[in-house]
Amino acid sequence: MFKADCHLHTTFSPDGRQTPEQLIEASVAAELTEITITEHCECNDNAALPPEETPWPDLDVKAYTETYEKLRKTSPIKINIGI
Repeated sequence: MFKADCHLHTTFSPDGRQTPEQLIEASVAAELTEITITEHCECNDNAALPPEETPWPDLDVKAYTETYEKLRKTSPIKINIGI
């Protein structure tokens, strides 16, 4: 059976509580076969608030993609990422 969760956040987003590793471990324990991590990315150049006032810091896209490229190599489930 195909079991997936297609809207997850990690500590790359201000509202995420689990590290990527913890999220994958929990997903495996829940017997999911596929997950999609969808972190928040506020584009402060276009935001209504100045960058120093936004509660959502910019996403480090390079670190985000590199982390999941590495984790995909050993993960027993399929990992998709988005922003």
